[in-house]
Amino acid sequence: MRIEKIHDTPASTPSTAPRTGPSPAPRADEATSPPQDRADVDPEALEPSPSPGPQARPANLQVGNMNLGGGNAEARSRFDEIKKTVGEQVVHNGIDVATFQEVDVGTRRVGGKDYNQEILSAVFEADLGGRDTQALGDGRYQTTLPDGTRRIATITQEKPADGNGDVTVYTATYQDEAGQDVRYTMVHGRSIDHDGGTFGNSVLLGPGQELPRDENGQIREGAIQVHEIGEDRGSKERRTALEVNTAEGQTVISTHFTAGSEDSKQKARSAEYRSLDEICQGKPEVILGGDLNSAPGESYTVGGLWGWNPFGRDYRYPSAGEMGFEEGTGGGGLDHVLVRGGDAVGHHSVDGVERVHGFDWVDVAD
Repeated sequence: MRIEKIHDTPASTPSTAPRTGPSPAPRADEATSPPQDRADVDPEALEPSPSPGPQARPANLQVGNMNLGGGNAEARSRFDEIKKTVGEQVVHNGIDVATFQEVDVGTRRVGGKDYNQEILSAVFEADLGGRDTQALGDGRYQTTLPDGTRRIATITQEKPADGNGDVTVYTATYQDEAGQDVRYTMVHGRSIDHDGGTFGNSVLLGPGQELPRDENGQIREGAIQVHEIGEDRGSKERRTALEVNTAEGQTVISTHFTAGSEDSKQKARSAEYRSLDEICQGKPEVILGGDLNSAPGESYTVGGLWGWNPFGRDYRYPSAGEMGFEEGTGGGGLDHVLVRGGDAVGHHSVDGVERVHGFDWVDVAD
């Protein structure tokens, strides 16, 4: 497996035509500050490849990741802006799979909103170039098209037949401008009950990415799992990893690790890495996205993304190689996309969405 980081150059605003393929989008703060490189350029990558290889193969899966910041007051206050940006990035860059963390469902702190439905409604609006999208009730959302006509999306909810109460599957269906049916799926895995609602991780599946179902249309047993990966003893937060196995054969995992540089936090995070390592063993094709709360050279780790903790204890983060992964994103932030069973041939990001977390996406070739 090989990773090749591609320079992220801001481009002009993409058209509203749905699923136009990957192209770096403009930074949200482009008007006020110059762009900054988020990945180094490999000089050898600028030379033409003498024979077919990872550079020559087209990317056939676009993978995104973002922490939505449900646990952060500033991010909550800007959620309408955040969801609009996410919807635009998903549509304009043809995102097939996206992982999200800090996803609130019905909590008082977000005014009872369901972040899963909100993201799906934002994707619907962006796909049709709509505006003033409103909830009509019963999972129905209405958007106004540029010509003044209105279009409706319906978002349904279901529970897997295996009775996993931590899992809810949302499916948004609507018709595009050509009258073709479009379907996006959002799988949510509850981590904890909180503030009158729940809080956890989610995975978005775009058109062409489906959950495996039996002849009766039921989601196959074991297709979706919420794994216990540890407990943040300081905050009593149950840390989980949401695993979604698609009908196309990918395993997609969304997770959120413990934050903090204290000894107890480092120890908790090391245990979470080990749990994740065990979950991923034996799986041939895995997309792993998450807020790992780990960045090289910063207070949370030293010596590299998967390096020794700064206290020199016996616990250690496993390397990406030990887990069978390569780093798809730049590795300089807290949020990461790791890929196994494919080549991550490009990394793009949009800053300015939220102070700590941006929307990152990776081009993956089989």
